[in-house]
Amino acid sequence: MPAFSAATAAASIALAPLFTDHMVLQRDMQNPIWGRDIPGNPVVVIVDGPGIRFDAATEADEDGRWMLKLPELPVGGPYTIMVDGTEDFVLKDVLVGDVWLASGQSNMEFEVQNVYNAKLEIATARNTQIRHFKVEQSAKSEPQERVNGSWEVASPQTVGSFSAVGYFFARDISDRLGVPVGIINSTWGGTCVEAWTSLDVISKYVDPEEINPSPATIEKQKQAYANYLETARAWRIEHMPADPGNFALAKGWAKADFDDAAWGTMKLPGYWQNRGVQTNGVIWFRKSVQIPTLWAGKELTLSLGPVDDYDTSYFNGTLVGETPRGTPDSYQLARNYKVPAALVKGGKAVVTVRVFDDFGNGGFGGVPSAMWLAPADGSAPAIPLAGDWCYMMEHDIGVVPSSVFAGSPGIPGFTQPQNRPAFLFNGMINALIPYGIKGAIWYQGEQNESNPDTYGERVRAMIRDWRARFGVGDFPFYYVQLAAFRAGRPWAPLREQQDAALAEPNAGRALAIDIGNATDIHPRNKQEVARRLALNAFANTYGMSGVEFSGPVYEKALVEGASVRVSFRHAADLHTLSYAPIVTGFELAGEDGVFHPAEGRLEMSSVVVTSKAVKEPRQMRYAWADCPVVNLVNGEGLPAAPFRCELR
Repeated sequence: MPAFSAATAAASIALAPLFTDHMVLQRDMQNPIWGRDIPGNPVVVIVDGPGIRFDAATEADEDGRWMLKLPELPVGGPYTIMVDGTEDFVLKDVLVGDVWLASGQSNMEFEVQNVYNAKLEIATARNTQIRHFKVEQSAKSEPQERVNGSWEVASPQTVGSFSAVGYFFARDISDRLGVPVGIINSTWGGTCVEAWTSLDVISKYVDPEEINPSPATIEKQKQAYANYLETARAWRIEHMPADPGNFALAKGWAKADFDDAAWGTMKLPGYWQNRGVQTNGVIWFRKSVQIPTLWAGKELTLSLGPVDDYDTSYFNGTLVGETPRGTPDSYQLARNYKVPAALVKGGKAVVTVRVFDDFGNGGFGGVPSAMWLAPADGSAPAIPLAGDWCYMMEHDIGVVPSSVFAGSPGIPGFTQPQNRPAFLFNGMINALIPYGIKGAIWYQGEQNESNPDTYGERVRAMIRDWRARFGVGDFPFYYVQLAAFRAGRPWAPLREQQDAALAEPNAGRALAIDIGNATDIHPRNKQEVARRLALNAFANTYGMSGVEFSGPVYEKALVEGASVRVSFRHAADLHTLSYAPIVTGFELAGEDGVFHPAEGRLEMSSVVVTSKAVKEPRQMRYAWADCPVVNLVNGEGLPAAPFRCELR
């Protein structure tokens, strides 16, 4: 083990990242709290709150790690937690309630500010017992001890950037049970289940070449990536909108003494399209900070997180870093620039960032904790840069249509670390363990459409993996079955594979087959998705009687000549939407295996299905398409689940 130097000690004295102001601890359990300190150093944890005061002591082990378990704390709060070690930490406004891990790809990542009735939802977000921790996106080849992120209290000022499904789920739980709810949002759009599973587990299911490529494969990948970079850079320069030019620099927009009083104010991080500026182009951002006298003459690090798409960054009017137009995948590259020591003086300083957005979202795509300014040697805590910045548009180039991407070079799969086996587990899950949680909600699957036949066993492996590592037993795991979308690809068998998760204990499903959007893979009605997840929790986690949590589920079929009588579970008050006479979405096939559209008619609590083209039914399926038209629901308004079956 290397020597534990003073510099190493300073960098290593920290609490685990989930332990910040406004956090939520899981009720009815002894919550672990942990961090790092100098090996052998004593650490004391004190909890102070309504009717309770607790303290316990331990010491950091030879690697500098320490952990304690808090007692079961009464629901509510607020509590204050003090950690006394080489450095002292005070955590304020801590609540005790239920903590849910929300994970998956873009439909779980999808933010409140993009849902139906977003303005109303944001304006009425007044339940301060709801807290949200956004894990900064990070794909790593080795398990990490830390993630970037911080707890935020739900309010009109914050909730717009929360996971929509996570927030509405938390709101339903908190409103009905009257308890605080914390959501840990660990999501990344366009990612596969294999990336979210530990290497120990997922290695059994993937090609060894994906984990340990041979020298020949590595060389081939290097060449392919070099070719892609060259092609992509040239293509973007030729086909994407050009930067109209940095004319505002000559007007002094980067200078420390420039008068920006007439500029607007925008909260960062965030995309300006989500802050009311619905266009592409160039916007300048400015923020004033106070540089401590002791920092004078020291090199600084300016961290901005990922910037979408390209940036030119200044410190007191001097260029300190840029990511130029044409840089491939620039929107996901974290910006870390060095501020030369000669520029650093005590007193007021101004950080200025010119952002050129040539398509889609523009602005700062990271989390608040990724934006900071600090001495490069780590000798002092960072100055946070998240919050209000002044802004002014330099060039409005209008909304750039997606058609500009026609003919763009494809990104080689191996260049996307977020889809490498275990890379998201390493970067975005491992550091959360063993934080106390109630359960997990999961919305993912679209990225696995190319291997639907193996998805079921892989998602079950991930569930078992997470449960074993968090160490709180078979915690509830509720997932969203993919919504209807005109994908043109095999989503029906993928939905069937998703349902393999139901074989795991305490697993449940929220159906969304009826609330998708044929032309948008990100349907905006996330309130209903969350409600259906919450129904699972109310019935199966919280033990509420009389709560229907599932739509009609196929139970059995009886062939009656040329017709098939289908019975369902969860079928109380079975009916069609608008009480139409025909049940849509059924298909029948005979001995030839060719499916034909069929119509269903309700008879009491069953559906009788017939097709003029099939006289002797041998197979049946329902909602078996990427974007089926379906209308069968139960009294709770929950849709019937897709299925297929043999008829013998």
